[in-house]
Amino acid sequence: MRKRSLKHILLMLILIIVGGLAASAAGPFSGTIDVGIALNPNISSFGGLIQTDSDTYAKLTVNYVTDGWSFGSFSTFDMSGWTTQEFTASGSLGLIILDSRLTFSPILGSSFALITKSSTTNSPTHEYDLGKVYFVDWVTATGVKVNASTTRWYVRVSLDGVSWDTVSPEFTGNGNSGQITVARLVRYIQILAIDGSSAYVDESHITVSVSANAWTTTARLAAAGVTLSSSFTKATGGSNCSLTITGPQDEALTASATIYFNLVDPECSFCLDRVQGTFGLDFGCVKDITATWKIAQSGFDSISFSVSDIDVGIPFITFNGTLTFSLLSKTVAITPNLNLGSDTCFTIYASLEPGPSGATEITGLSIYGLGVSYDWDGVSFESLSYLDGLHRVKDTYWEKLTIKSAGDSCCGGNLTFETSTYFDCAQATLFDWAETDLNLAVGLGSAATISTSIIVDTTGFSEWKIGWSISW
Repeated sequence: MRKRSLKHILLMLILIIVGGLAASAAGPFSGTIDVGIALNPNISSFGGLIQTDSDTYAKLTVNYVTDGWSFGSFSTFDMSGWTTQEFTASGSLGLIILDSRLTFSPILGSSFALITKSSTTNSPTHEYDLGKVYFVDWVTATGVKVNASTTRWYVRVSLDGVSWDTVSPEFTGNGNSGQITVARLVRYIQILAIDGSSAYVDESHITVSVSANAWTTTARLAAAGVTLSSSFTKATGGSNCSLTITGPQDEALTASATIYFNLVDPECSFCLDRVQGTFGLDFGCVKDITATWKIAQSGFDSISFSVSDIDVGIPFITFNGTLTFSLLSKTVAITPNLNLGSDTCFTIYASLEPGPSGATEITGLSIYGLGVSYDWDGVSFESLSYLDGLHRVKDTYWEKLTIKSAGDSCCGGNLTFETSTYFDCAQATLFDWAETDLNLAVGLGSAATISTSIIVDTTGFSEWKIGWSISW
């Protein structure tokens, strides 16, 4: 089975290279070919030499621009074969701006699938890697436990693990998120507690619905200071659409409203999901008040008023406040924020310690991390150390030292070098050393880059990655 997978990906690599060369010869096309291979130096047999994880991949991006319209194709392959195919189109028809994408996940066939991942860790963040890029319909987080009834947490997603989008409202205390609509390409999902070092997520798992096929389209029309936008998603795991109107904006007032529909066949073709809107205003000495109202299928849900970064004259401390009215209750939430600034090469990570009364009572200041950064003659030094036993720089590692350098290589390209060393108090090595990563990228002109990375840990030479990228 492994040999067959190896032949499969080698064939895909050949097709990608040939397709890229053919596209580049066509003139108006542009694109990128990215290939990465992860080798396991501890395996003696050839069949196990190439790792089958996400570090072994091939990607082909092709773009075509004409008369103000942009068309694109994005394909990804790994050791299991063809994993993702996406086609995009964007442009304008008069005042209407359109953006559409069609996504396929060949590995799923023609249906949707449910993925469940569990995790238990005493950390402010739970991160889940789906292993591949999927079109995610919705996600639920269940069994979330935090250390205080006032602890707030939310769910966010990412395609690359670097840029994150929040997809849920803020939840407070222990509980479940319910079904959260995502409707986008996702690989990484996080449950994130946001009340500082004293907050943690424990004994939680997520259930994810991923679609084999999905079509998403957005349209936007702006005229006379009013913007009308719509979004439509048709996927094998669930379909929905929304319509948003944003009114004229000035310094004193902003307003918008959105109506959401679920498309469920054969129950109904247009099922109202919810209506919600926001408007911002200034009131007296308080600036930037945001009001949010929600109407669910059953009727009125809630209206809330919130303000951010209220300065009450206490150095380095501001407050956020939210007043929420629902059918049967009224709640007030006050949250203090610590703003230490970052004007020096030292960065202190700290949080305010709440007292028995919760966030409205501040009993102390907890310093849980220290960062140092310095640049000198093209070389950068960075250090990050966490002291609280909760935060981590990577895996179980609590401290990281990084040295980076950039310069010129041959043929007008760039050369970058980076080495990072990690420490873990559970290691019985000199200075608690745990792992060292070496990364080198060499540009061959402006169109090609060759890269390599080596990982050495307490088990020895554990991984060697080779990659190259060609653009035209």
